[in-house]
Amino acid sequence: MTRWVAICDGLRRYFNRALPLLLLYRNERPQYAKLSRTVENFDPCMWYGLEHLLRLLVKVEYLISAADGVTEGEVRGLVGRISEIARWIGDNIDDIRRGKYRDPHIDERTEKDAERVRKKGSVAKEANKGD
Repeated sequence: MTRWVAICDGLRRYFNRALPLLLLYRNERPQYAKLSRTVENFDPCMWYGLEHLLRLLVKVEYLISAADGVTEGEVRGLVGRISEIARWIGDNIDDIRRGKYRDPHIDERTEKDAERVRKKGSVAKEANKGD
């Protein structure tokens, strides 16, 4: 169990460091910049979820093998453990998606997404006026 805790802690650190550099799409970067400036004790793991974690998992072998002082055997061992995590996610994806995720507040969304949500909300209000 201690080994899993260390692996998950390492993944969390990799995730937080790699997120702004490698895991965000261009349109997601302004949101990250705003959050990192405005949220006290900003922890990317608390704001970015499974989609971004999966982006890391597909790159993790390259990232680990590029690190100084990591042997080929250590890389294989870590990649094997991370593959187990990816399989677990795949096997449990329905339960994970049913989790209690909150919809992002309008201020947390990209401008384009916020505009889409505003339009969708105004269309819904118009449709409900006759009720």
